[in-house]
Amino acid sequence: MKDKKKKKLRLPRLTPLNLMILIGGIILLFFVIAIPVVYIKEYNANKVIPFESDIKEIPAKDIIRGDKNTIKDFNFVIWCKNYNNETGTASFRAIAYENENTRSKINVVNKINIKLGIYSNWVKTEKSTSSYSRLIAPGPKNALNSSRYYADYTLSGLPTLPKKGGLPFIKINKLPLYAYVTYTTTENGTETLNRYILKYEYEDYVIESKVLPDIREKTVQVNSSSAPYFQWKYVHDTSWINICAVDDITGIEIRTNQDYIQWKRKCDSNWINLIPYSALSGYEEGKIPQVRISSNSIQWKWPEDEGYKALPQSSTYPDTTITSLKQPAYQVTDTHIQWRRKYDTEWIDLMPITDLSGYEEGKKILLRISGNNLEWRFDTSTEYKIVCSIDALIGVETKISEDGEVLFKCKDETEWKNLMRNGQKVTISNLETTPATIGPTAGGI
Repeated sequence: MKDKKKKKLRLPRLTPLNLMILIGGIILLFFVIAIPVVYIKEYNANKVIPFESDIKEIPAKDIIRGDKNTIKDFNFVIWCKNYNNETGTASFRAIAYENENTRSKINVVNKINIKLGIYSNWVKTEKSTSSYSRLIAPGPKNALNSSRYYADYTLSGLPTLPKKGGLPFIKINKLPLYAYVTYTTTENGTETLNRYILKYEYEDYVIESKVLPDIREKTVQVNSSSAPYFQWKYVHDTSWINICAVDDITGIEIRTNQDYIQWKRKCDSNWINLIPYSALSGYEEGKIPQVRISSNSIQWKWPEDEGYKALPQSSTYPDTTITSLKQPAYQVTDTHIQWRRKYDTEWIDLMPITDLSGYEEGKKILLRISGNNLEWRFDTSTEYKIVCSIDALIGVETKISEDGEVLFKCKDETEWKNLMRNGQKVTISNLETTPATIGPTAGGI
């Protein structure tokens, strides 16, 4: 029996066609590998380093590289005002404004140095650099129209977009912007020079309009004037901004109801009888007066009357003016000076009579309200002395809740209420009455 011979592996016959395919495959493989290698080598050799001449002597570790959100010591915004394809120029504005870190680290006299540049360094696009330095200070957001807090730039020599790259299938239609920002901070007596190179992508600076955020801490107060206001300000600012008058919230309002003219504080819900219609001259059963508040006066008239007149005052109805309704009632007992709100039923101890200077048992004590103070004297003296201010009894205070709502209450009350303005709750986020907005002023991209 003959052994079967094993078949030998044979290469395809090398025909001219096969030879052409083989050579073409080798050439194609070469280009697939060689072109990216050559491109990367050439790209890296020609790659632009932003602000190379500014940082060539500075150790790399001393420069922080980041984006639009990297700087934490102040708010920093850049936007493009105009990009002109025909002339190859673009105009920008850079703004610095305070956040909650600024005043603790940067004195407003310490300027921020900003240099801008556009570097189009991909795929053999021409290198376009045009920049110069400007000094600005971080300021309050409501002062951003001052050139002290912004710098304008015009960069030239920019490519017309879209731009073809070194390879036919690549086009460039967006350019990044770089900002070189330097400034000095001081902490615990030690000064530090901060250097940043920030890259702004096209979407970061090309905007139609933008409301500037402000995350500085805010505070509220009630000022101590004779016509007080709820006010707010940023913690490190000096000027207070009015929210609304206290009288708009706690002031007196009146109405007619059944047989009485009634009143209440605007922040309360319960109406209180003030004076019956029958106490008004010319009263006839079924007649309903018209009422209004004019300055400090509560006024009334019958429908057929021509003019209004003040409500009558008597020992039965002593509190018929706005001032008298706002003032507390007071009295002296055998042991204490006491007070309460008008028409409340419970008296509140204010101070023991034994604390009065020169007190002796049996001396009669007289009280009065003069201006914004409750005062006292002995009947054997003509000199009145201050017990306390009226504001200390029925004044208003305000605070910000943990949820950011602005609250208020009267000092003799325990319940905090929401401060309302135009039917809406006032919150820490909507205290800004005129939020700053930036955006292109001409042209645009």
